[in-house]
Amino acid sequence: MKNLPLLFGTILGTLLLVFGIGYFFSQSGTPNTAIEPVDPALIAGDMRNVTGNLESEITIVNFSDFQCPACKSTESLVQQFLAAYGDRVKFVYRYFPLDGIHLNGRLAAQAAEAAASDGKFWEYHHLLFERQEEWGAIDDKTALINRFTEYAQELEIDKDQFLERIEATSVAELVEIDKQAGIEAGVNATPTFFVNGLETSAPQLSSVVDALLPSTDATGSAEEQQ
Repeated sequence: MKNLPLLFGTILGTLLLVFGIGYFFSQSGTPNTAIEPVDPALIAGDMRNVTGNLESEITIVNFSDFQCPACKSTESLVQQFLAAYGDRVKFVYRYFPLDGIHLNGRLAAQAAEAAASDGKFWEYHHLLFERQEEWGAIDDKTALINRFTEYAQELEIDKDQFLERIEATSVAELVEIDKQAGIEAGVNATPTFFVNGLETSAPQLSSVVDALLPSTDATGSAEEQQ
């Protein structure tokens, strides 16, 4: 009987631990509505690189780094989301190169923006993520630019025009504008997603958007995913 309090304490502690772990994982897919949204205009910027329904009132912004492994691994989830919701939201990509750890990320962003001038941003975006390990391992700037130029030529972008744009001041400034907007919004890691200014993790995108869509649309999207 002397050990009875100890036994009860052990059982109670175990139950609390199990409950806490269960609660943590149950929240991983639940939007945190307690977080204050950031100004949507700051988050979206000029929406240069956008896809989806441009008339939608739901704007998703992804601050991302092309050399970031987490960004690459999240891409399949993003593409699945866009396949299901792309006609009901607009999706904006903004550059947030992590210069301290991804030494080729900023030039990759400039290459994507150079491709955007030919209307090939999303095609180039996909190539950069697909071949991240290939160009990410290059440690010579000239070799890196040559590789990026090869990608541009694959997409039938004029070589000379691409080379002129990739290091142009105007292109570098656009990348930096995105980066500074992210910093002002509190972004400190990639990828970081916002839905109408509310910071949201990639697995939460569907549930957050469902909460914003009319009930009929949300029901329809759920049926499409089954």
